[in-house]
Amino acid sequence: MKPIHVLSTVLLAVCAHAEAQDSPPLETFAALPAMQSPSISPDGKRLAFIAQADAGSFVLVSDLQTMAVGAAVDVSVMKPRNVVWANESTLLFVASETIDFVVRRVESAAPYGIDLAGDLKIRQLLLEKARTQTRGGGATSIGGYAFVQGAQLIGYQRSTGLVLMPRFDLEANRVLYAVDAKNDGRHLVDHGTNSTRDWVVDETGAPRFRLEYSQERDLLTILRRVDNHWEVLSTQTVEIPELSLVGLDGDDRLIVMQRASDGGRFGLYVMSSQNGAIERPLYTHPRLDVSSARLDPYTNRVVGAEVGPEEIVWFDLELLVRQRELDDAFRGESPRIVSWSQDRSRWIVSTESPDRAPAYYLFDSKAATAKQIASTNMALQRAKLPQRVAYSYRARDGVEIPAYLTRPLGAEGPTPLVLLPHGGPPAADVSGYDWLAHALASRGYAVLQPNFRGSGGFGKEWEEAGWGAWGIGVMQHDLTDGVAAVQRLVNQLDARRQSLA
Repeated sequence: MKPIHVLSTVLLAVCAHAEAQDSPPLETFAALPAMQSPSISPDGKRLAFIAQADAGSFVLVSDLQTMAVGAAVDVSVMKPRNVVWANESTLLFVASETIDFVVRRVESAAPYGIDLAGDLKIRQLLLEKARTQTRGGGATSIGGYAFVQGAQLIGYQRSTGLVLMPRFDLEANRVLYAVDAKNDGRHLVDHGTNSTRDWVVDETGAPRFRLEYSQERDLLTILRRVDNHWEVLSTQTVEIPELSLVGLDGDDRLIVMQRASDGGRFGLYVMSSQNGAIERPLYTHPRLDVSSARLDPYTNRVVGAEVGPEEIVWFDLELLVRQRELDDAFRGESPRIVSWSQDRSRWIVSTESPDRAPAYYLFDSKAATAKQIASTNMALQRAKLPQRVAYSYRARDGVEIPAYLTRPLGAEGPTPLVLLPHGGPPAADVSGYDWLAHALASRGYAVLQPNFRGSGGFGKEWEEAGWGAWGIGVMQHDLTDGVAAVQRLVNQLDARRQSLA
């Protein structure tokens, strides 16, 4: 295994350079990321990404050799979320708007395509008839674009350059289309029912399994495709489904994600394609939930798993080897494989550390080189930031609470403390750079971010312990006990400092 040589930084035109300084301006921390959702083209020659600049939000395409921007599409009228390559000449991206849904506000997403070989106009996909659908919330309009709830990418038809996406038809049945993202041309791949929730497709894009759930009957059904028709593989009565289809692995086995039978953590499991029985675990973690699976965009196959809030486990041997190479080259910077070319010779890798904003690298596995192509916040690239470190403390009932603690640079004695609970509440704070925690620490505050009981990603028992405990009970106690623990820590450090003086 050749060592990776990390080359000097290459700055994108959209990223502004800033001189190093001890305390960057406060607004610097609040800047939107200069690069978001980078995706490498199938041939490995170009990079598509979302850029935030003073002039607005853009989908940009740059040449990876020169980093020159070859295409720029203004998407400021919407909130772009992520972008991928549908094929060598077409981009697919998802944008959202915030809508009122029952008693809360939610994000409603819609898919769009951009023809890079054509006029570069934004075309919304699956729009016809969406305004008359009876499920999924219909469509709303903002800035001349209609937003349709439930944008979902099922997979790719690489032989045709089409993407597989579902929508509801006029009869409120969910249908699966192969869509040309450059012009919204499409053809029917499968006609589901009003209970259809998901499909699993193979490397050709052909449907192999389908999941249906009837809320009226609490009935979860998995179907398999046999000789051009669907057969029932398994059924179960569940009030709240805790099983979802993931995809096929490299051995053509059906992989599902479900919560452990004892009500513990979510994991990935191999399901029999003959009788629907769970044959064995593919991957489970002793402490954390599997949050999602990673699929190869060129084969639609399951190649890895996202574990808890931040860890990636690879099942694909080549991806596992690449990850180990990157871990060795970027020690302490949590390298993550973001995107790769179809021949797997070029990779986009993100890195971040407890005192630096995330950066993106182009990794060439043949040359064993990695060069930085951007930072999400160039104004902080050379600034010295406080360390945001993992910290745990014991709650009053003896349970260990995982958290993150950020103290101001040079702090030796007591400092003001900001308790910064995450949202959700079934969300979680993760390691690395945190713009708000680092901003507060740069102004002299210590910042505590507990993953209190009620947080997500730590199993069902941990999450449900916080139910009914907002502001009272164990959720609030975990926060209060965290403040007391930090106070004790600071007192201990101060006493030790004075004894050594």
